[in-house]
Amino acid sequence: MKKKVSVSIDEDLLSWVHSEIENKRFSSLSHAVDYALNELKKSSRKK
Repeated sequence: MKKKVSVSIDEDLLSWVHSEIENKRFSSLSHAVDYALNELKKSSRKK
């Protein structure tokens, strides 16, 4: 189940994410955050 949360993001990073959304890499800001956190979780398991 997904939960709605609020986060603060650096303006430069937010601008980059929005450009990636425009380029169809991510479907939304939520998708980008979810993807990034899952990748971080996967990489922390490998250690």
